[in-house]
Amino acid sequence: MKYINGIFLLIMYSWCYGQTSDTLTIYECYEHAVENYPVTRQKEYFEDSYRNKIRNIKSDWYPSIALGGQGSYQSDVTEISVPGMDLPSQPHDQYKLFFELNQSVYDGGTSKAQRRIESNNFDIELQQVEVELSSLKYRITGIYFSVLLLDKQHQLLRLMLDEMNEKLDVIESGIKNGILLPSDKSILQAEIIKIKQKILDAELSRTSMINSLGELTGLPLSQFTNLELPEDNFIYEGKSSRPEYRMFELQKKNMDMSSKLMETGRRPRIFAFSQAGYGNPGLNMLNDEFDTYYLIGLGFTWNFLDWGDTKRKEKIINSQKYIIDTRVDIFEKNLNIQLENEMANIRKYENFAELDSIMVKLRAEIKESSFSQLQNGVITSTDFMTELNAEMQARIQMETHIILLQQSLFNYLTLKGEI
Repeated sequence: MKYINGIFLLIMYSWCYGQTSDTLTIYECYEHAVENYPVTRQKEYFEDSYRNKIRNIKSDWYPSIALGGQGSYQSDVTEISVPGMDLPSQPHDQYKLFFELNQSVYDGGTSKAQRRIESNNFDIELQQVEVELSSLKYRITGIYFSVLLLDKQHQLLRLMLDEMNEKLDVIESGIKNGILLPSDKSILQAEIIKIKQKILDAELSRTSMINSLGELTGLPLSQFTNLELPEDNFIYEGKSSRPEYRMFELQKKNMDMSSKLMETGRRPRIFAFSQAGYGNPGLNMLNDEFDTYYLIGLGFTWNFLDWGDTKRKEKIINSQKYIIDTRVDIFEKNLNIQLENEMANIRKYENFAELDSIMVKLRAEIKESSFSQLQNGVITSTDFMTELNAEMQARIQMETHIILLQQSLFNYLTLKGEI
């Protein structure tokens, strides 16, 4: 029953592979993956958050208005005693209701420094998105070329299956003529079943990979989707344009801005203030009646002594900048190792490609000679299958090296930040 189900699936997949399919390029996969990936949608939220933070900083310059009230009782008050005169005294109970208005005149440049830091933080958040999208492209490359490898494997296995069926007809003729034994046919039939299993495995694996690619790109991909093998790409020499470098620069810039913000903390602050109210007493403390009052003024604060707090914070910021520098060094070392590995793969597959075609040609000649010997009863079907498998492996290896060469090229360009 399992064998029948397997044959049914094989027939269905074979039918699907024979249908007209849409062609998809790797660049289209990159484009749709970037649009579909959830991290891309974070940009609009980062922008909204940034705008609100800037509004909050600007609001520090708006006048602050507050309503206050107070009622109190004092156990003792100021009294003036003059012989022969009855002077009023300050009441023990006091009540007032008032409005206060305060306006910053000069904040030492703090709000300006804060706006610059928030703007830089916004750039860092956007750059972090670019870093994640770069990793996404590298992942897309791996899946895309895995599908291409499975497609090529499937194609070659189908060709091998067709050839084995042709050879099976010849062997049956040899059995009828008494040249070959029935066991030769059985050996070939067993190998045909193995090939069918490999074809089915390749098709099921491809379906899994296509589903993964569809999930990342947001495209409605299916077994009909055909992936196009990219053409050769140039290797760009020069400094890498990876988004991580820009992010490191923005992080160091943030440290410098934080240092300037701390400097503003030691500058004087100038502010205007006013208060208008109604209470008992008013501003005349000797008048025991409810009365209106107001006052206006100008003030300043200056924290000119911070006991070394600013210097210590400066040292902390410098340490953080050194840490970022070490992260840059670590990133560059790891990146250079990856680039060297991919470049070694490129050279390796280029050299393999020159030899693969020679190997395939030789294996094809050996296989044909072996089949001629099988027809004449010189060798067994097992011997022939060994040569047939060797030729097929040579063809698979050649096509695999061609695809892996392209994958290494795209891996290199992705690592360099060129894609």
